[in-house]
Amino acid sequence: MEKINVILDCDTGIDDALAILLALRSEKINLVGICACAGNTVLKNAYINSKRMVKLLDREDIPVICGSRGPLVRSLELADEVHGSDGFGGIGESFDQKYGFDLAKAEAEYEKALIEDDVVEFVKDTVEKYEDVVLVTIGPMTNLAKTLKKYPESFAKLNRIVSMGGSYKRGGNVTEHAEFNYWVDPDAADYVYKNSPVKVEMVGLDVTHQILLTRERLETLKQLNPHLGGFIEEITDFYFGFYMEKNGIAGCVMHDPLTFAHIIDDDILSGEAICIGIDTSDEKRGNSFKEDGKENSLVFIDADEDRFFEVLNEAIRK
Repeated sequence: MEKINVILDCDTGIDDALAILLALRSEKINLVGICACAGNTVLKNAYINSKRMVKLLDREDIPVICGSRGPLVRSLELADEVHGSDGFGGIGESFDQKYGFDLAKAEAEYEKALIEDDVVEFVKDTVEKYEDVVLVTIGPMTNLAKTLKKYPESFAKLNRIVSMGGSYKRGGNVTEHAEFNYWVDPDAADYVYKNSPVKVEMVGLDVTHQILLTRERLETLKQLNPHLGGFIEEITDFYFGFYMEKNGIAGCVMHDPLTFAHIIDDDILSGEAICIGIDTSDEKRGNSFKEDGKENSLVFIDADEDRFFEVLNEAIRK
């Protein structure tokens, strides 16, 4: 089977971690690099949490690259109330002890990466090295905008861009108008949608809120693989609590894992090609809306929840 070469750009919080897990367990994905950025949590946490995941999945050969510490022009706004102060559902310390993760080493690697890493160069070099690279972004689009500005010709060689972000018809989750990733750095999202030579596949709140991890489905994952299912239970406990407290939902939404599942099985999502604009004003910051112009996005509207969990269960199964 010919695998899909993927660069993952993420602000590794809880559901980002689950997306990494899904990517590394799928036989269809060749994850060639993880580019960290600030968003759900600060860059240091996003970097270290990504390192934790490649440790958990025994894939420390995959490079984790330090990217942007904050948005292009705005102050960074975090989501500690959703992902915990460590971005890892508050289980970072217990994870390190349980799985033998060397936090001191990871912190030293982070300090070195801050100086040495250039996420823009990494993306450009990787696109030149591999054919048909899919760039998956499940955090703010800051790293993408910087790459597109500096290397538009390399950016044009991407096979696909898949973005967890935005909301077409459903409304926002951080404000009335905006989804979190596009709200954190609307200027970056606006630049990418306006200038990308490759259409953006928008996996927004319209479809992610159709995919709910319940306690019952969690039990199935634990039965399929007690080791990984147990980890999922640990890291999502904080997530479950947030959704119950804020929305009265007995479950948690699988934003980022759905984005990867869509690559693994393109029949999970359906939508329409339209022109998407991103509002950069203070009033409707981060709002994604349909506007007149050339189709720059494939916006997904419907999701097959059972099919998603078939993909996740298959990846988790021992």
